[in-house]
Amino acid sequence: WARPLAGGAAGSRKMPPLPTGKALASPSAAGTANTGGSSSLYARNTSPLTEVLAGTLAGACEAFTVHPLDSLKTQFHVRSGSGSVSILAELTRQTRQGGLASLYRGVIPAMVRPQCLVMYVANENSKRLVAGKEGSLTWATAVGAGLLSGLPEAIAVNPFEVVKVRMQALEHRGRFRSSIECLQYLWRKEGLGSLYRGIDATIGRNCIFNGAFFGSIHIFKDQFKLEEGPATNLALGTAGGFIATCVKQPFDVAKSRIQNTLRAASSASTPSDQAYNNIFQAIPKIYRQEGVAGLYKGFVITYARMSIGQGVALMVFEETINLLRSLSHE
Repeated sequence: WARPLAGGAAGSRKMPPLPTGKALASPSAAGTANTGGSSSLYARNTSPLTEVLAGTLAGACEAFTVHPLDSLKTQFHVRSGSGSVSILAELTRQTRQGGLASLYRGVIPAMVRPQCLVMYVANENSKRLVAGKEGSLTWATAVGAGLLSGLPEAIAVNPFEVVKVRMQALEHRGRFRSSIECLQYLWRKEGLGSLYRGIDATIGRNCIFNGAFFGSIHIFKDQFKLEEGPATNLALGTAGGFIATCVKQPFDVAKSRIQNTLRAASSASTPSDQAYNNIFQAIPKIYRQEGVAGLYKGFVITYARMSIGQGVALMVFEETINLLRSLSHE
């Protein structure tokens, strides 16, 4: 350092000044820096506890907010045959007959099921799995991460879904007074396997929905350069929910009908008990009997439920993540 550069002091070269306002980083460091940015464009490094807390809170808020719409969605799905019913008229009729509480039948399994928890936490881990060297995602890898997240989510939520569907269906209102009573019936009369009834349809529904949902959110953020914020996340969840509902609807209708079908533990089951057995039998049967309209039965109420619910869930999840990260200085 003390030795002058060749050429003497007069001939020594000065180093050019570093550019101001910009941080220099290696490619790997750039990827780490980006993890604090847009949640869908990059795989971020967040602690598991932070993700679990955010997912749990998002799921509870989402379920309680849209449960009346979710009840109608299930009722529309399991109603076979043609004909349409006004959403507002049906909400009014059920509220008058059974009070507001009637629209919240099955809300307990809906709120405690780990759907948003597993959906969002699995997606965060799937993003880290498929992300590039700098932690960035393309629309294709965002879709792939969403598809991967649907499998553990379906396995985790299916028992809760069976109880919820039975509680929400109108034909079972006199049969089950509570979710606990419904669970006891399933355990004693239909066996442990009944809690995983329709698992193939649930896997198909969740994988397709998550791939379309998270993939579309990535595209919106990437193309329109959207900034993070509660209003943005609410809007993105609503838009992504519409696109995802369009592609997952047939699987959702089939799932509801399979899980709503009573299956006696004995061999004396009537043919009607075997109406919908699995995804490969249910979707073709609905199509043959009711056409494409049958596979998209209740689409409007499903879209309303999914878009509002996913908007709320995404907003709560992202804002909770941001809050906990700031508190823990992640």
